[in-house]
Amino acid sequence: MNETRRITSHDVANLAGVSQATVSRAFMPDGRISAKTKQRVVDAADKLGYQPNIIARSLAKSKSHLIGVLMANWNNPRLTETLQGFSSAFKESGYKVILQSVADGETVDDALRDFLQYQVDGIIVISAVPGPVISAACLQKKIPIVVVNRIARGINACSVTLDGTQAGRIIANDLLDRGYRRFAMLRGDPSIQVITDLFYAFTNTVSDKGLGGHINEIINISGYGDGRKTIVDLQNQGEMPDAVVCSSDFTAFGVQAGARFDLKIDIPQELGVVGIGDSPFSWWPEHNLSTLHFPVEEMVTGTAEALLARIQEPSLEPKAIGLGAELVVRGTTRDIG
Repeated sequence: MNETRRITSHDVANLAGVSQATVSRAFMPDGRISAKTKQRVVDAADKLGYQPNIIARSLAKSKSHLIGVLMANWNNPRLTETLQGFSSAFKESGYKVILQSVADGETVDDALRDFLQYQVDGIIVISAVPGPVISAACLQKKIPIVVVNRIARGINACSVTLDGTQAGRIIANDLLDRGYRRFAMLRGDPSIQVITDLFYAFTNTVSDKGLGGHINEIINISGYGDGRKTIVDLQNQGEMPDAVVCSSDFTAFGVQAGARFDLKIDIPQELGVVGIGDSPFSWWPEHNLSTLHFPVEEMVTGTAEALLARIQEPSLEPKAIGLGAELVVRGTTRDIG
């Protein structure tokens, strides 16, 4: 046999003594073939060095068994756990995950167009919302979209995200029970609806109970440096709170540093600090941060189930899944009583 010629499924079929259709089924996740026959085909393929062409199969079958995952924000330290969860969940259902990020100078919609070229069967968009034009193009091709960590409004897509209203109530009630009364709320991107819902519910809960005093909401505060500077600025401006709620753990770490090292303020007695995300660093002794835990496993399961359901039945109406969260109390908030 000429070594420069590409090995085909016909070669594998001849060596294994089966039909080409049987070779194709042997490499399909849901192929109906006996274990004995499949092993004979795999052995023949290994001997010849044959690998099936997934892209060619997708063109022929109109199904690629590929799920596109688009990352728009890599700052979340739980992304590794999230991506591993997606890989495992879809593998169990016979799908492969391909990952793409939004490059510099590129829009979310640009990145999604690449997935259309690969003829993916479904798309997950993390920490961004695609535009209506590309969403409509996906809908026309019967490629469902699930938006994670954002609320999908104005497009035909499912969304899986934190229930911000419930989370805001949980944090407010806990801080009030611990005797905090003056609050600062630090958030990053003001367009993120979930955080808007969380802070709105927090404010309303404090107001309804009639226990809180001043609530100072400051936007575009994101990360360690912003958090550290902001708490010092509040002290200098005479607006020092006795508790700070941050839209990310990393902002909360900066608030802790500013309070302890720059202002020499005791945490948690003089200042309580709460983050959101329960990052892997939040339980480190130097942080020991009270924070809202995001249910990653439930998010992965809900996303996979919603996407697979619409792959199987494209006419299904999109749904919005709001996930409950748990406040993990550590050393940056006082004891109750």
